[in-house]
Amino acid sequence: MHFRIYDRELKDSNFTDGLNRIRDLLITDLDASEECVPIIEKYGWWLMDHSTSDGVRVFMEAKAADSLDSDKILGKLDTYGNAPAQTYLEYLVQGKGSGSPEHHTRLACSYAQDVQSAMADPKNVEVFKRMG
Repeated sequence: MHFRIYDRELKDSNFTDGLNRIRDLLITDLDASEECVPIIEKYGWWLMDHSTSDGVRVFMEAKAADSLDSDKILGKLDTYGNAPAQTYLEYLVQGKGSGSPEHHTRLACSYAQDVQSAMADPKNVEVFKRMG
């Protein structure tokens, strides 16, 4: 119901700070059972469409996060840009201790992409000249 109120399908003047309430519901109110995984996936992606930082937090902090398919999540996160995928990769590699070579390589590549983007920005040219 919170989702329908946020999307203005239903009206509730007392429903303020909607995205935070929805994020918190997905993170703290759902347990770690397998039954919650499809709910977290469905509404985690809904949240990604409204706030990428909140959506990624759901995939990392939900009680059922360990039951989520991390590679499937990474595949979809790529469509949201480098930053959300990088955040999730940092969680997997640094937070969860993933030993997957693919996770480590993708994280390193995401950092390289950040550097390339910064180098392509004309306002950073002088900074990089001083470094060289």
